[in-house]
Amino acid sequence: MFEDFTLAEFPQSRADLTRFPGRPSGIIYVMCLVHDGQEVPFYVGQTRRLSERMDDYCAKQFAACTDFRVGEAICYFRDVRRFEIAVRYKPSPQPRKDEYTTIRDLQTSGVRLLNDLVSYSYKDADKDRERTAVKRFCDVLVQSSGISPPAPAAAR
Repeated sequence: MFEDFTLAEFPQSRADLTRFPGRPSGIIYVMCLVHDGQEVPFYVGQTRRLSERMDDYCAKQFAACTDFRVGEAICYFRDVRRFEIAVRYKPSPQPRKDEYTTIRDLQTSGVRLLNDLVSYSYKDADKDRERTAVKRFCDVLVQSSGISPPAPAAAR
């Protein structure tokens, strides 16, 4: 499904994310956890500024619920569950349409995505509860993907 997407490790260098000639009108991307060469998508997004978008996930600002949830998932998968994280991306003349199509294709093939997790209002939400919800989602995703995860960091 991702044969026309470019692959980069996360976190990436800005040079890794600027391989397009000209300036595309938009970019669609898929965040994946990686284990033994198997990629498991966990979030699909679209943007006009890919490297800055990845920086948003590193910042994990609670007031920006997508940034927080994706950033927390990345940290949990990488730092606790010990998976590698990759981003697949490609230019898109219709990024919103392509994002929708990619999400729908993954959903209908049985893939669980963080996109499906109900959002929160940062003014009313509890940060620790939201972090716990993301971790629980991540654990369910790993279990449903059928991969054998590495031992959690605490067990090492």
